[in-house]
Formats: sequence, structure tokens, C-alpha cells
Amino acid sequence: MTLTSALYLWALTSKGLFHVAPIARDNLFTSMREGVLVLDLDNRLVDFNPAAAAMMPELSPSSIGEPLHEMWQLHTAEPIFGMGEREGPDTGEADIEEIRWQLGNHSLHYQIRSSTFRNQRGREAGRLIVLIDVTDKARLQEELRQMAYYDGLTRIYNRSHFMKLSYALLNQAVRNREPLVFLLFDIDHFKRINDVYGHDIGDQALQHIVELTRKTLRAEDLFARYGGEEFAVAMPGLSTSEATAAAERIRAKLLTQPMTTPQGPLMITASFGVAAVKTSSHNGTVDAEAEEAWWDTELKKVLKQADRALYEAKRSGRNTIRVSDEE
Repeated sequence: MTLTSALYLWALTSKGLFHVAPIARDNLFTSMREGVLVLDLDNRLVDFNPAAAAMMPELSPSSIGEPLHEMWQLHTAEPIFGMGEREGPDTGEADIEEIRWQLGNHSLHYQIRSSTFRNQRGREAGRLIVLIDVTDKARLQEELRQMAYYDGLTRIYNRSHFMKLSYALLNQAVRNREPLVFLLFDIDHFKRINDVYGHDIGDQALQHIVELTRKTLRAEDLFARYGGEEFAVAMPGLSTSEATAAAERIRAKLLTQPMTTPQGPLMITASFGVAAVKTSSHNGTVDAEAEEAWWDTELKKVLKQADRALYEAKRSGRNTIRVSDEE
């Protein structure tokens, strides 16, 4: 047995197997693109890899044994274990969340994975924190969100998102018996602007309209590009006369503040249609499907009334306001 054991140890040593595991571990740890932090149970730093040092330039060999909290807070307001304390038994699975990470002048997004590691006796010995840069993914998600909710040229709500938010406003207004008014307005002779000045100036005219209108609206008003050169505004809490006065302020501002172009000042006017929701018309249906159909019908009805009032303003010579008196 002694001879066999000696031959076995000689074989392991001659093949270098005793050194393979540490070498593999060191190479893997140092070459990872993800930042890795090893903490003890008191959140003191035990080890870190070069990728973590790039993400947290404050890390150095002298940081070993020091609490990580202060260095962590230099880059994010989130706690080290952003998911908070676990509830129930520890399953061994990693906590995962995404946080904003400030590195110098750069604002990044990191996915943080936090998991427990145990000693040979199975007792919890510390935590492993893995930082993964997901900035590109977060940027793409934000771009997709912008495309889904906002008009690409004017950066205000697009029609589909406006309808979704207006649906919620209508629901709230009718249930609480609160006033809700919709404005539709359209740039007068917009085709002529495109034909005479070009589409670039036409795009700038749309942006000019949006900039001036935004300064007039309240924070709680919904403002959207309804289509082409047409815009929509939902004004919760205002009576018809108050909403009409707001429309007059927008109309006057457009009239008195022409847009600057290379060819000189460009006077832009708009025509407005105003329609109010009849909050007393809710029939009190309790069936969910019938209720949803009622909201949809009511929203389309009031927008159609505003559209007809807008058409009447166009017929009346433009640059004016008409209020729907339809029941």
C-alpha cells in the first residue's frame, strides 16, 4: 500500500494535476468581463477581479478587509444587496436586479447578481457580487419605449399612447363626476408651407407649434400629435369655458410669435375644436365587457365631436375656435 500510494502521488505530481485547479481558477477569475466582488458576512471585501477594479477605480489591494459600503455608494444610491433581505429559506439562487451606475461622467446600467456561498460545513460564509454591464441593452429598451409612446419628430405622445392615457382619464372623470375636455387643433394651410418652404421647414413648423403649446398647457394636460399636422389635448378638471380660454391662449400665442425662417418670419395659425365629456351619461353597467365597450364608445364619441367642431372652425375661415354643443 505504501508503494502504491507513493506511485499514485508521483503520478499526480509528474502530471501537474495539483496545479491545474488553482491555475484554472486564477485565469477564469482574472479574465472575466464581469466584475466579481467577494464579501464576508460583514460586507467586508475579501477579493475582487480586474473587471471589478475597472468598474470601481477605488478598489486596490489595500481595500481587502475594508467595508464595501462607502466605495459602493460613490457609484450608486442603491444598497449593495439591492433586492433587500430574503424572506423565507435561502434557496441558493442569485438575487438579480438592474441599477444605475455612475462612473466618472458616464451614467451606466449594471445588472447586479448577488448570491451566497458556503464553507465545507455548509454554513453561509459570505456573498458573491457579480456586476454585468447592460448599458446597451437598457439604451435599446429606452429607444423602443420612446418609439412606442412618443412621436419621433415632436417628442410628444403619439396617437396610440394618447388614446390609452385618455381612456384612463375618461374612466376617472366619469366615475368621480369630474369635468374633462378634449381639444383638437390643426395647422392652417400646412400643405402650402410644405410646398412653398419645403418639408424641412414644415417639420420645423410642427416643432414650433409644439414648443409654444407646451408653454401654455398645464403639467396634468395630455398633449399628443394626433396625426400629420393635427394635435390633441386632454384637459382634466377644466370646464368647457376654461378649456376654450386655454385654446384661445394657444391660438393667440401662435399668431403673435411667428417662426423664424431663412426667408423671413413665417406666420402660422391653427384652428381648434373643443368638446366636453358628459360625465353624467354613464349608464352604470356592471358587466366588465359592456363597461369596457362603453368607455371605448364614449372616448371615440367625444373625440369625434371635437373633430366636427374643428371642421366647423376650418369652414368658418380658420384661425378660430369652435365648441361642440352636441349631446
